[in-house]
Formats: sequence, C-alpha cells, structure tokens
Amino acid sequence: MTLQNNYVKGAVTGFLAAFTAGLLISPVDGRTARRQTAEKTSLLINYPSKLISAVRGRKQKLHEFGRGRLEFLHNEINSTKEEAQNAAVDEYHDYSDEDL
Repeated sequence: MTLQNNYVKGAVTGFLAAFTAGLLISPVDGRTARRQTAEKTSLLINYPSKLISAVRGRKQKLHEFGRGRLEFLHNEINSTKEEAQNAAVDEYHDYSDEDL
C-alpha cells in the first residue's frame, strides 16, 4: 500500500510542478493564462458528469434494444411451439385415421 501512496504523491507532485512551469513559461500574459486555465479546468470538472450522462444514455438504448430482441425471440419460440403442436395434432389425426 505504501508503494501506491508514493506513486500517487509523485504523480500529483509532478503534475503540480509541470502546471506551475507551464504557467511561468507560457507565452501569454497572466490574465489570459488564468482565463484559459479556468476554462480548461471547468471542462475537466464537467467532463465526468457528461461522460456519465452519455454512458447512461447508451445503457438505456442497449436495454431497450435487448428488451425488444428478447420479445422478438419469445414470439419466435411461441410460434415454433404452436407449429410443433399443430404438426403433432395433424400427425396424430393422420395416424388415427389410418387405423379406422
């Protein structure tokens, strides 16, 4: 567990160092850099909720498709059962007619 904690600490420290260096070296003035940083931060903050919404929408569509497919297969099974029963009844009647 300590190795994982050290890895996370190192990753966060590296990100902060790169972020700070990027702000110091950026070719734009401070106001523009802050505005761009705020815009990108808001995109990063909103991205997970947008992703979750997209996944929920896809899940709903897939669920509806699966439900429709299941209903279709149930109908196919029922029609096959009816055909088999009708064929069995016809065969039984043909067999019983031959005996008479």
